[in-house]
Amino acid sequence: MKGTAYFDNVTLTEIDDFETGYSAPLDWSTSANWNDGRTTFTWESTGGLSNSKCISINSTDYNDARWVQTIQLTPGKVYSLSAYVKGENITLDPNNDDGKLGANISVLGEWPASASADSTGTFNWKPITFNFLVPESGYVTISCRLGFYNSGAKGKVYFDNLTISGESELEERSGNYVRLHLTPSQWSGFTGTNDMRWINHLDAAYQAYANLVGFTPYGGSKINIMSSHMFSGWVAIAGNPIHWNHPYIADEIVSINADDHWSFGILHEIGHDFDYDGWNWDAEFWANTKMCYVLESLYGKIKGGNGNFYYGAQIENMYKSISSGCYDNTIAQGTYNNDGATYCFLRIKNAIGWTPFQNTFYYFKNNNINPSTKVAKFDLFLDKLSEYSNFNVRSTFLPGELDTIRNYLIANP
Repeated sequence: MKGTAYFDNVTLTEIDDFETGYSAPLDWSTSANWNDGRTTFTWESTGGLSNSKCISINSTDYNDARWVQTIQLTPGKVYSLSAYVKGENITLDPNNDDGKLGANISVLGEWPASASADSTGTFNWKPITFNFLVPESGYVTISCRLGFYNSGAKGKVYFDNLTISGESELEERSGNYVRLHLTPSQWSGFTGTNDMRWINHLDAAYQAYANLVGFTPYGGSKINIMSSHMFSGWVAIAGNPIHWNHPYIADEIVSINADDHWSFGILHEIGHDFDYDGWNWDAEFWANTKMCYVLESLYGKIKGGNGNFYYGAQIENMYKSISSGCYDNTIAQGTYNNDGATYCFLRIKNAIGWTPFQNTFYYFKNNNINPSTKVAKFDLFLDKLSEYSNFNVRSTFLPGELDTIRNYLIANP
């Protein structure tokens, strides 16, 4: 042949029907939280969808057990992982509040999984699906699983016809620094160009976080925000991607669309991505405190848990008196909470401004400083704030407050 050929929209689809192998299906291995004989892994010679071979997991006690395989895919691309699953007498550990996942498929090391709240009890073959983003390494470990982290299960589950496809139902929309992967029905909560209005807010927040701490995470790659299935009660979890729990997305988008707020939860998780071990004695405290800088410097708007809106530096009022863990309810009473600690640091900011905070963040990161304990990180941060501001920042704490914070950090290393 000769001439020019053009190709577009090529997708990868692989199907593992578990027919190939010797003593186990080709390229698959097994692992479990408890390897004490309670769980058996079987390459079934019959019993699959067409009475073909399949794999099974049978556990007589609660476990997180999985068939796993590591594969290489295109970095930064979203794939859809699908399988057929059948269950027999699958039950969840009643002593685990997070126990919501029976039979599922997932990527090992990640918190999302297929939506499998109904994959318990006894049920016939049915399809389940899971979307995942490939990391920069290109390698992921897929798993066919009974149970999950903090979610033990027992019973027997069968898996067959595993499919990996380069197409998923998630639709991508992107800014300069953030990229969102949501379902069409979730995107439909936006009207007009309000989706890009919000993405532009998140882009601005990303730049403000970088300005505050002096670095960008993940080598400067865009932060992905992805609709995912996780434990109920978890709104989102930081990383790249930030996994946004699907039950909470639609209502939040409708609210963002109507009220032009920036989404407390998503700003908070982006803030986690800008953490550094050297200063991080309490990740929740820092995610909130750094977010206060973003809101103040950009006059951003968030919606608090009480339904009130806060613009810019007004967020201080929430951390002082309104949130459940606010200063008035915790540190002022001699007990620690990260919300109360955020207010204490906003008092410092009111005295010295944000520039000494910036200088302190840069000091830790640029000099690769990482004290060995949480309380040492805390004390050194205060020392550097005092040095860069030429002001004794410890003088902003009322009697007993520093001891409340330090004692908590010592007791929770």
